[in-house]
Amino acid sequence: MPYWSPLATGTALFSLIVSHDPSLPSVARIADVIAQDTSLRVQTIRLDGGVSRGDFVCQTLADLTGAVVERPRAAVDMTAWGAAALAGLSAGVFKDVGEIAALRY
Repeated sequence: MPYWSPLATGTALFSLIVSHDPSLPSVARIADVIAQDTSLRVQTIRLDGGVSRGDFVCQTLADLTGAVVERPRAAVDMTAWGAAALAGLSAGVFKDVGEIAALRY
């Protein structure tokens, strides 16, 4: 039985689900379960990687969940972007993680 924390501000749950079960209705079902268990509605889903390139996929996910679907504007491969951003932080290119976060979406 999953444990949902009402204090949580985000989760990587959806990226794990999409990786193992690419069915968009399954992602929508998880959003429904979270809402039922916590009385909180999933308001934003952030996608990255190859799945975020497809307008149809993003729109369908938004339609199924009623959530805003965001994709990164700076880079599709967020793993490489994260490594580069941390290197930039270390080298003084960015002053703090807030500046990096503002570039992501």
